[in-house]
Amino acid sequence: MKLRTAIPCINSSLRRTCRVALFSTLGVALGAPAYANSDYDELSLGKLASNAELVFRGVVEQIDYATSEPRFPGDLGVPHTFVTFDVDEVLKGRVEGATITLRLEGGVRAADGIILSHSEAPRFDLGDEDILFVRGNGESVTPLVGSSRGRIRVIEGHAYTEEGREIQIHQGRAFLGAAHAFPEVRNHRIGEIETRIEGDKPSRLAQTHAAPVGQIQNMVVDLLPQAIAPMPSVPSLDASRPFEARALAPIAPPIDMARAEGGPMSAADIAEREALIANGYDPVLPARDAR
Repeated sequence: MKLRTAIPCINSSLRRTCRVALFSTLGVALGAPAYANSDYDELSLGKLASNAELVFRGVVEQIDYATSEPRFPGDLGVPHTFVTFDVDEVLKGRVEGATITLRLEGGVRAADGIILSHSEAPRFDLGDEDILFVRGNGESVTPLVGSSRGRIRVIEGHAYTEEGREIQIHQGRAFLGAAHAFPEVRNHRIGEIETRIEGDKPSRLAQTHAAPVGQIQNMVVDLLPQAIAPMPSVPSLDASRPFEARALAPIAPPIDMARAEGGPMSAADIAEREALIANGYDPVLPARDAR
């Protein structure tokens, strides 16, 4: 499977529905499972679990947005997303209560409607079911081990990556298989803005080789040490409480990206570059001012 993604949708006011280019090869999804040999295509559940402070399965029940406290004069703060999960099962670590709220950098800034999005960050929506490998909640930009790799989507009882690739189990090891164009993967909402990844029409294939989620959970538990020292509870964060975060400073690109890539810039690249220049090279573009 080949994936090519554009710059994340940070200026979504140009359309009410923001589109991100994604090209994939899905034909193998209906054939026999193919197991990759490269490290990239192998998913190390053991490393994810060992590096996580908390591993749990849960469902997104609430999404809130809040902005960090200003760090300097004129700073309006950085938008963040607070995702609250109803915890169904804890595989490692501890949580206080039946829910936990994770804080991720990116989201909508209420003061001016600015949207900040990260290309490597997971995209959570209400009702999503996941197995999450949590680390650094309230400290990390994305409090998951390996960013989006620390999320396993649970769709129709089977396990998939953030991008919709099957997680297959073969001889006690986890591999990444074919990609599916699930609506849960292609469609995403940020505040009042609906975004969509372009490519094949969102659909559900009749056949999948993805592992049942119960098999993934059992494998994670089996990979953990038999005796684990007691761990402190992972904090659940509150979007209504003030918080500080890193300040984002605009940086001018040091080189001509078209020249660096050895080819001409597309119309979309040129438009994006002009928007960045007009915005003082600040990658966070106004969501409502452009028309």
